[in-house]
Amino acid sequence: MAWTIVLGAGVGTVLGFLTGRSRKCGTGACTLTTGPIMGAISGALLGGIVVVAFVTSGCRSARPLSEQLSEQRGDVELIKTAEQFDRTVLEGTTPVLVDFFADWCPPCKVLAPILESLSQDYTGRTKFVKVDVDESKDLAGRYKIEALPTVVLFSGGGEVHRWVGLQEVDRYRQVIDSHLTESGKDK
Repeated sequence: MAWTIVLGAGVGTVLGFLTGRSRKCGTGACTLTTGPIMGAISGALLGGIVVVAFVTSGCRSARPLSEQLSEQRGDVELIKTAEQFDRTVLEGTTPVLVDFFADWCPPCKVLAPILESLSQDYTGRTKFVKVDVDESKDLAGRYKIEALPTVVLFSGGGEVHRWVGLQEVDRYRQVIDSHLTESGKDK
């Protein structure tokens, strides 16, 4: 996304510079037309803002993550009820990585393919599930989810580790591997 912001700011700079040369506003009230330098600065800011608005609106128009789960290559299950959560996560025989997410959360959308890839790497050793906090408010409240995304590793019916916010994939791997080694469940 950074390169698109730079591109938008660059285009805005050129257009602002050209507009500023026209000097159609003699009062100085319009920064775009008071001069080429102010026009370039204003154009760069406007170009960057327009690009950010355009790119992020594209993120919001994507299909909900819950609808995309059926198309994922990995083994990530969507949990919809507290009973299903208890059965799958708390009573499970393998560690379970739970992604608390919302469809309106851009970092959650970035995290989805990362967890999908991890689920493939840990097949049979760690289960991966997702909980939509908007649809499962009781679970979000039970586990005090205050920021998104929040990813929690459960094992033996209890929380082992919690990540808040988007993390690098190696951070997830490090904790999962460490837990599997400590619990003797690694390969």
